[in-house]
Amino acid sequence: MPVKATSSPVVRRKPPHAIHFTVPWVPPTTLGQNAHKHWRSKAPDEKNAYIIGSGAVRGTRYTKADVPEMPVLVWVIHWDKASRRKDDDNALGTLKHLRDGICAGLGLDDRVFVTSMAFQRIDPNKKGFTEVFIRSANAEERKMLS
Repeated sequence: MPVKATSSPVVRRKPPHAIHFTVPWVPPTTLGQNAHKHWRSKAPDEKNAYIIGSGAVRGTRYTKADVPEMPVLVWVIHWDKASRRKDDDNALGTLKHLRDGICAGLGLDDRVFVTSMAFQRIDPNKKGFTEVFIRSANAEERKMLS
């Protein structure tokens, strides 16, 4: 007796509550607002940060479908090689091009991302990396963002 082919329904995965991945990159000081460098001298570092952010997301299992419900908050922890602490505004400024690359890797417009405080720690292994957490905003945060 021939077996009748049936199509299976498309099952959409429920996005995770949060996305977490590690980027093997420490932001250079040239990307901060206090660097006071000419745009041409900063351009290679900006392009490098964009490429690294995009490649880091493509190297994970996450896709656009995995991004939590909009708007999303982005938390970043810099694990620096040494104790070179940045000002809080400088720490956030160094993330712009990395965040643009992450959005490009996920296929999103970066207007839906709200970057929270960038935390800074010292890597005990002295290698340096950046941890990125992306999660959906809770009700109180959505109220503040609207």
